[in-house]
Amino acid sequence: MKRKTYTTLAAIHLGSEMLRLRIVEYRSLSRIKVIEQCEYPIRLGEEAFKNKSIPFSMVEEICQVLQGFKELMQEYGTDVYTAQATTAVREASNKVFMLDQIKLRTGLDVTVTEMPMEIYTKYVAIRKTVRDQHISSEKGIMLLDISSGGLGVTLLQDEQIKFQENFHIGIIRIKEAQQPAFQQSADAVPVQHHGAGAQGAGRTSGQISGAFRNGNGTALKGDGNPQQE
Repeated sequence: MKRKTYTTLAAIHLGSEMLRLRIVEYRSLSRIKVIEQCEYPIRLGEEAFKNKSIPFSMVEEICQVLQGFKELMQEYGTDVYTAQATTAVREASNKVFMLDQIKLRTGLDVTVTEMPMEIYTKYVAIRKTVRDQHISSEKGIMLLDISSGGLGVTLLQDEQIKFQENFHIGIIRIKEAQQPAFQQSADAVPVQHHGAGAQGAGRTSGQISGAFRNGNGTALKGDGNPQQE
């Protein structure tokens, strides 16, 4: 039997808008081959930022998706995995309950990554990219990390962090803050429909926008074809 020359690693991320899984064959930092990746859209950030908690129905949905991720990991013979949750779960008041449910129902251990470690992890990834592309940071590089839950500003010089600051003004937070203003504007301006047979007559803005939304997200399984090293 041929001996494996690589380690199969899996990484799960519980983000504000997406649950993600990536499975790779790892030989070294310069030899990583992605063999599977999945994404599942979920409004985790909207619930956590607005209501400060994650509803039970969403916890149920998360457990079902993670169980599917686990089965994929088993199919690929994963040797090591890590499951990380960031801003949305970190700020939820019932995060302990959610993590307990995930452990009980899937057997997966999910770690809530604190902000300093999240920043450091991103920095390590960016530093590798800067080195690989031979980009000089001698004069300084400013990095803007625009996420669903925040805005991060980092200044690098000679591959060292000289300044770092985070602001709670991410995309979802801005959307939630502006929602009342958008609603007032929509209520103040009537929608006019031309033609007696206009199909849109009588529909509210919420009904119209809802027609363009698909809330039934399904887990997207990759084709399993490995990417080139």
